[in-house]
Amino acid sequence: MNLFSVFRRLKIASALFILLMIGGTVGFYSLGDEGTTWVDALYMTGITISTVGYHEVVSLDTHPYGRLFTLILIFFGFAVLTYLFSNLIALFIEGDIKSTFTKRRMLKQIEKMKDHYVICGCGRVGRNIAYELMQTGHDFVMSDRNESVSKSLIKELKITPFMVGDSTDDSFLLRLGVDRARGVFVVSGHLFDRQTTQFSNEDCRSCEKN
Repeated sequence: MNLFSVFRRLKIASALFILLMIGGTVGFYSLGDEGTTWVDALYMTGITISTVGYHEVVSLDTHPYGRLFTLILIFFGFAVLTYLFSNLIALFIEGDIKSTFTKRRMLKQIEKMKDHYVICGCGRVGRNIAYELMQTGHDFVMSDRNESVSKSLIKELKITPFMVGDSTDDSFLLRLGVDRARGVFVVSGHLFDRQTTQFSNEDCRSCEKN
């Protein structure tokens, strides 16, 4: 399961939950009598969606559609909560929380970069290029197929964005910002498809070393 699709579905589930809470609160407030407060309506929404059913503080007897509204809210609440918790579980399965948010932060950092360099392959040559770019003050992104390489590199180059993936995959190259890059270094035996240069800007240069 793709980590970024999990985040996207998690955002959708959270938005649906918030909308359901707002809709339920407004509904119970409208169905209640004159003494019903917004806190009472929010409380009723919470115990209804969670199916706890602890104690009804809003009387549903005064409105003919009160129990029908409650029933609909229970079904929608069960569906949204199931969707929300299933994606939370998927998030934990994909990896630990710290690693997940680190990847997310790096992706956002890459999205803001422009006229940077992309290094595909983090062997000896790739690291030497990275150190040279750091010394000259250039922004760059590193990538490698081996996830174990990323752990050692992050310790050495703490502020450098790094992504694990296949550099022959066009969609992965776009995540690295190839379409906005000034140059691309392909090292450590990575195969670089020349067709990917269509993503690059006119001034982008590529360099290969097998």
